[in-house]
Amino acid sequence: MADTICTVSMRRGYAPAGYALLAFGGAGGQHACAAASRLGIERVLVPEDAGLLSALGLGHAVVERSAERQVLQPLSQQNLSAAVDRGSRIGGRSCGGIGGRGCPREIIIRRRIVRLRFVGQDTALSLE
Repeated sequence: MADTICTVSMRRGYAPAGYALLAFGGAGGQHACAAASRLGIERVLVPEDAGLLSALGLGHAVVERSAERQVLQPLSQQNLSAAVDRGSRIGGRSCGGIGGRGCPREIIIRRRIVRLRFVGQDTALSLE
């Protein structure tokens, strides 16, 4: 946890030691004290309802589901059309999994990403 806080903070130009650390979650105070010690942070704020703060965050989180299918074929117009059809079917199944939770169908599919790679390569290029 301390390493992640340090990485994110330093990337944005902030030294963690100059700030207080806010704890949340049922055992947030225990974890925050250990993380603060590693980061040189002198103050830890622990709200009275730290466990509820965590639950509140979960309640506002975006409902997501990810689905994918690997197709190992050379790219051609025919294979591309088949891949688009497969993607639509996969998307439909994913929507069925979360569509009943009050999410409007038109906003459920947020992104479609295709990962292509050259023959003989193990690293793919991600294209949205």
